[in-house]
Amino acid sequence: MSNSKITVLVTGGSGFVGSHCVFQLLEAGYTVRTTVRNLSKAQYVRDMLRDGGLADPDTAALTFFAADLNADEGWAAAVSGCDYVLHVASPFPLQAPTDEDELIRPAREGTLRVLRAARDAKVKRMQVSTQSRQRLPSRTASLNHVYLPPQPVPPNFPSVVTSSVAAVAYGHAEKTATYDETAWSEVPNMVKAQAYMKSKTLAERSAWDLIESEGGGMEMTVVNPVGSVEIVRMILSGSMPAYPKIYSGLIDVRDVASLHLLAMTHEKAKNQRFIAVAGDSLKFSEMAVILKARLPAAAARRIWTSDLPDVVVRGAALVMPLLTGVVSELGKRHDVTSAKARELLGWKPRSNEEALVATAECLIARNLVDKKK
Repeated sequence: MSNSKITVLVTGGSGFVGSHCVFQLLEAGYTVRTTVRNLSKAQYVRDMLRDGGLADPDTAALTFFAADLNADEGWAAAVSGCDYVLHVASPFPLQAPTDEDELIRPAREGTLRVLRAARDAKVKRMQVSTQSRQRLPSRTASLNHVYLPPQPVPPNFPSVVTSSVAAVAYGHAEKTATYDETAWSEVPNMVKAQAYMKSKTLAERSAWDLIESEGGGMEMTVVNPVGSVEIVRMILSGSMPAYPKIYSGLIDVRDVASLHLLAMTHEKAKNQRFIAVAGDSLKFSEMAVILKARLPAAAARRIWTSDLPDVVVRGAALVMPLLTGVVSELGKRHDVTSAKARELLGWKPRSNEEALVATAECLIARNLVDKKK
């Protein structure tokens, strides 16, 4: 079947990961729908696609639907007639909310809302994914989720969901082993400041429960990406002369999107989880050292490379409660592996260093290093 005869819905098309998924699907010839909370965002998305190099961002192969994770309206129309759904939209705050339910409720209920709509519309496969906090133009690189030859459409009714490594590697007791897709974050062990980790874990758990209890035979695939663009922006801005000893995995957003396309159609991907990570986790200071060495002197002039003593971070947390989540993560590596996606699906992500440098170059080129007031 020609890809043009296959319709794919991407939720959250104005977001970072969502826009990359839309871009790669259009390049691969699919008919694409995407949801935005307000249709006024449609031109914003087309402008991102144009900026990213899409030959025809005004193509009729892309249509927009208004839908919000917090309401039922719009979802039935958005999924009607779709073969696949890539559920990428999810709340991601720049700081911990006062009430963690501000994150948990829309993440969990929004995911279930989209799943039920996809099931009722007899979508082939639902894919769940997470949204990064930055909204950058497509073809930019990120620390978060490549066009590949089209795969044959599987015979059942599946869907793909983006979750997060936040649902895999957090809340555990001290552990040196690498986490894989069999691991689940331990919500009872998370502190209040880890509301995002809780939201992703509970949302993905609820999605699997729904598929098992009332999925109606619909398949689901979950992608669990790592990282955040905000880390790189912070390093480039020089806003911190030293960094807490926090570790993070890295992945290029283009590779996250390519894994979504693979997970959407590959027969071996149905009802599976796939971690999206380039390699071992790095401390913030290790990322800074790489960027200092690889970027031109003018771009790297504000980059600091030192670690902040743990005792300083713990002391600051006594007067700044928002740092509680940072304190709980000091020295924890949270190493995860993407061996399953590489071996089962043939996924080939860029290296840690490639993803890190490409992210920095994009932020610099688009004047996004210093936050606008």
